Amino acid sequence: MVNLGLILYVFRRIAQLSAQEVDVERLTVSVEEAAHALGVSRAHAFRMAGSGELPTIRLGKRLLVPIDALNKLVAAVKVPAGAG
Repeated sequence: MVNLGLILYVFRRIAQLSAQEVDVERLTVSVEEAAHALGVSRAHAFRMAGSGELPTIRLGKRLLVPIDALNKLVAAVKVPAGAG
């Protein structure tokens, strides 16, 4: 007799291991993750996204921030002389 529970466990475990072994570099982050990275509130990040200050793309219902755009945004900030 086949133990269906054991078979399901094995398939789930294989799927987990396969997902962990795939090293995929993320291309986007959520607006919430971008807010955390920038050190601003979630609400402020969404305001920035709404105004276009924070570049976003929409994939289905998800609003995402391309990591390249986030890096360019931070690099473009001019720090006044003597600050820091």
